[in-house]
Amino acid sequence: MPLDVLPGVTIPLTRDEWIANRLKFYRFRQEDADVGPDSQPHLDACLLADQLVIMSENARRIGQRVPLSEAEMASLKQRAAELDGGTGRLDPYPALGASGSIVASTGTTGSHIYEHDEFKYNSIVYEVTRSETYQDGDPIPVRGKTTGPTTNLIAGTIVTWSAPRPGCYATAVVAEDQNGEGLIGGRDEETADEYRQRLSDAMANPAAQENDAYIRSLIEDSRAHGVSVQKGFTFPGLFAGGSLGFTCTLKPASPGASRRPSTVQLAEIANYVIGKLSTDAVFPIALSATTTVVSLEVDWDPAADGWANVLPWPYSPGAGAPATVQMVVGTVTDSTHFQIKVASGSTYTALGAPGSGTALALWDAVHGVFVRKTVASITGTGPWAITCDAANGASDVAYTPIPDQLVSPWSENLPDAVTEVLAYIGTMGPGEQVASPIGGGMRQARSPAPTPKLYPSDIDDRIQSRVDDVESVVSCDLLKADPSTPGVPGSPGTTGYILELEDLGIYAPA
Repeated sequence: MPLDVLPGVTIPLTRDEWIANRLKFYRFRQEDADVGPDSQPHLDACLLADQLVIMSENARRIGQRVPLSEAEMASLKQRAAELDGGTGRLDPYPALGASGSIVASTGTTGSHIYEHDEFKYNSIVYEVTRSETYQDGDPIPVRGKTTGPTTNLIAGTIVTWSAPRPGCYATAVVAEDQNGEGLIGGRDEETADEYRQRLSDAMANPAAQENDAYIRSLIEDSRAHGVSVQKGFTFPGLFAGGSLGFTCTLKPASPGASRRPSTVQLAEIANYVIGKLSTDAVFPIALSATTTVVSLEVDWDPAADGWANVLPWPYSPGAGAPATVQMVVGTVTDSTHFQIKVASGSTYTALGAPGSGTALALWDAVHGVFVRKTVASITGTGPWAITCDAANGASDVAYTPIPDQLVSPWSENLPDAVTEVLAYIGTMGPGEQVASPIGGGMRQARSPAPTPKLYPSDIDDRIQSRVDDVESVVSCDLLKADPSTPGVPGSPGTTGYILELEDLGIYAPA
């Protein structure tokens, strides 16, 4: 008979529980037995419990030594309960609906709209988060009552009130936030891997007495304020002794999507955090993007599909003549007719043109994927006018190239590398608020501090190490990240910067 699957959780019993269990099983064997406090069975049960409670505690301690990386969700929840004293502060985050704002559409006198008033997009339900009299054009803060990524809506989407208030029109539109987004932050419940990382952070830096870790735990308490925070970041002493600036990243709707919170979401978090503290010197910091272009050189495993062409084109920017050449898109007519030219500062000297049948890769930043374009014909000596083969799926005809974006050779293995690149970008945090934090970095500096493995703010060789670990890759080199570090704001405390991937090039080695 096979062994039962272990429950994945340590269940230590107290002394009284061991006594009760012993007497219960004694009565199973002899229903009319005297098991009162002065009986022999009770004395035997007490002696046995004195020994077993020691074994229970040993088992609990052994369970605590199981690495988080090996613990299942049940064990993770038990570890969390022990860390937070059973308060539930470290419980797994539930699925959440997107949040943001919609634009009020009212008559000349406005409309008083109440908290929890509902509206819908198809079958997805949202609610208002603040009661107020809104005038026509005012932003109304909202969040999804329905949960999950499907609640994310682009700006301009038309939604319908379930029961319009007097003076309010039946429909409204999703507002565009300062990042160009609509309703964002809808997510599924926290995964075991995400939960492990959060518990690891909590164990490394315990929250207590309104310390920095406690404030970050409030920022990250999505269950309480309703914003799907991925990671909170603070800047202690940013203005003066007891002041603190904060910002956060959101769990992205899809790999590579923006993780910047809107001002509405930051305000919701700030209201909750300040309400839990004895000070109100806490200032939300909006995030802006520092867009970066990353170039990698990848050598595929011989067992993998490799490059689509025997001689991949274009060359790696570290190969060919001149050595620093990169190919980019020139003028664009439509999805299958565009120019290819050399990047600024390069020449066409000694460069070969792409031939008919050359398979090219262009980065679709909106969807976080490479798309294929296959050359059907080419004219010119540089720039080259390209006509793509649109038959039988040889080229993606939905994507229209963007002038000056990188041109890479095509490989069916590109998604393998892309997964790791986006995963790395998805762990990045914001840069510093000041170029040189004071007090040896004890004041004004970002907390948690950027490290190569956790919440880095810069792009470095760690990104090539992740791609190196892909099964289909033999080696990967980071050629360039331009820029490799986010900007520093001119006025600390109002805005911050985080790197976001604008364009990606992956090339064959020389």
